[in-house]
Amino acid sequence: MSVTQYEHKFLELSHYAPALVADQEERCQRFLDGLRPEIRHSVATIDWNVFGNLVESATRVDLSINEQRSRQDRGQKQSASNLEVEESSFKNQRMRGPSSAGGPVGKGTWGGSPQQRTQALIPSFSHGSPEMESATTFLSPSRWQQCG
Repeated sequence: MSVTQYEHKFLELSHYAPALVADQEERCQRFLDGLRPEIRHSVATIDWNVFGNLVESATRVDLSINEQRSRQDRGQKQSASNLEVEESSFKNQRMRGPSSAGGPVGKGTWGGSPQQRTQALIPSFSHGSPEMESATTFLSPSRWQQCG
């Protein structure tokens, strides 16, 4: 239930027990007690005595929490779709077998293009929590160790 929905229900029910919410301070305390813990913890640090201000603050916290969840959900969906693309690419590569283009073909020679492009998932901490992002890196033949 959103804070706005809770406010409407709270005001509706307060008509049946006016003695419990006789003044602003009591009304604020009762409203605060009924908030979800994640919202209550954020707004409880202030000594509220104006009901409208408490409702406004709680509504802003509720919106902030919902936006954060939405960003996290989008990040998880994006990470999941990137992972599916990577897995699909890996499966297709395994089914086709090793490619003759790219990689060392003989002692000290390079059978691929001058630069080999690779795609990898790397951790990103840009939003405060670790997420996986796709990154493209370029490896040149000189960076490979020659064997044999």
